[in-house]
Amino acid sequence: MGKVRTEKYRDAQLLLSRAVNKSSELLFTGDENYEQAEHDLVDAAVSKLHEAQSLLMKARLRLSDG
Repeated sequence: MGKVRTEKYRDAQLLLSRAVNKSSELLFTGDENYEQAEHDLVDAAVSKLHEAQSLLMKARLRLSDG
């Protein structure tokens, strides 16, 4: 895999990691004044961001193997 493409994958993974961390902060702020529906949606968003991280990693590994 080329250097530029590797850097793009690394940048994308870094941005996803930051998004996961910031989204997770919404769940663990210690603020008890949120509704369950809000919590459930943020929890689902964090889960989908983790899924995106996993898919991006798989894509990167497949390209480097090929």
